[in-house]
Amino acid sequence: TTIRGIAVAPRSSFDRMNVFLDQHAIRPVIDQVYPFEQAREAYEHLAKGAFGKVVIKVG
Repeated sequence: TTIRGIAVAPRSSFDRMNVFLDQHAIRPVIDQVYPFEQAREAYEHLAKGAFGKVVIKVG
C-alpha cells in the first residue's frame, strides 16, 4: 500500500491555490470515508481501485 501526499511549495502558492479552489468551487472526489477503527477496510477498498479519495477519519 502506498500513502500519497503533495509536494512542498512556498506558503504563498498554497494560499493562492486555496483561493482558486474556493472561487471555482472545486472539491475533491471522495469515494468513501472510514473511521480510524476501520483503517484496514479502507486500505482494502483502496487496493480494489477506488475512484476518488479514500478518507480515514482520525478522532
